Amino acid sequence: MRCGRERQDGKYRLSFVKRPLAAVVATSALLLPLVGCDAFGDNVAATVAGHDITIEQVRGLAAARSEQAPGEDTIDATAARGALAELVQLQAYSAELRRKDGSASSQHREEARQMVDGLVGVKGDLKAELMTLYADRAALLEMLNASVAAEEPTDEEIRARAVEMIEGAPPEQLVVPCAVGVFGPTDAAAGVQELIDGGADVGDGTAFESANFSPIGLDGAPFCGLVGNADIDDAVTNGAVGVVRRVDFQSQQGAQTVFLRPTGTKTYTAEDPEIIAAATSQLQQEAQLLAQANQSKLQATWDAEILGRAGVHIDPRLGRFDPKDVVRPPAGARAGT
Repeated sequence: MRCGRERQDGKYRLSFVKRPLAAVVATSALLLPLVGCDAFGDNVAATVAGHDITIEQVRGLAAARSEQAPGEDTIDATAARGALAELVQLQAYSAELRRKDGSASSQHREEARQMVDGLVGVKGDLKAELMTLYADRAALLEMLNASVAAEEPTDEEIRARAVEMIEGAPPEQLVVPCAVGVFGPTDAAAGVQELIDGGADVGDGTAFESANFSPIGLDGAPFCGLVGNADIDDAVTNGAVGVVRRVDFQSQQGAQTVFLRPTGTKTYTAEDPEIIAAATSQLQQEAQLLAQANQSKLQATWDAEILGRAGVHIDPRLGRFDPKDVVRPPAGARAGT
């Protein structure tokens, strides 16, 4: 068995690939880059959960990651480290998924296929292996993240937050103008005006459906609040109650017209659907942020536990494995290798 040295140009000969060990933390996993020699025996770089990682697998993935031409007999040291690191992590995650009696879905497998298709030069057995491993990793991460997923707020929490929002808002912000009306394409506005002049009520949205005009409120209720258009907001806020006003405006759908009739003002309470909806949305966003923070905190713990259970074995001349900290280079290895 031969064990070679790194060349001065920072590359390794693939006939006896060397791989340094260092910890690389990624968003979704802990990567453990490895360097050393083919010292386990015939073509074995490392074993994870009883599964051999071969020199050919490292060579193929490293070449793809570094976009080397197929058949090159040297490989960049960083690419070699990253390739073996990725394979160690993937095998550990796959073993953990099996331990949890989980399996990859068709969606996981399709996503994995797309990932592998993007790796130039990866084919045959390595391609099939990577597709399985990427799918298993996605399935496991989904399973782990679900364990700290955001919880939906309870009715009691929503009501309490709605009260808190009302009590914490300046009184003047709780009073908003309201109006009924219809809106639609300006091209049809003349016909709508004729209907209004003939006695049609803009509060009855069904009276204008033939002109493709729709109510501004939901379920026949007035629309309360401002929309961010100066002319419309002025008509609702300062228009005479009970008097229909027309406002033309531009939207993504083109020239639009709204006919509206101010109905007065509304003072929001904690029981209003709009406040309940705002309280619910606020609580859901907070829960999602908390879940994401918990996932980030637990990620390192998950990685250490998963790698520790996987039984990662590396040739002693490749380095010393420590799932909680770092896979350290072998004694006597020079810095940076």
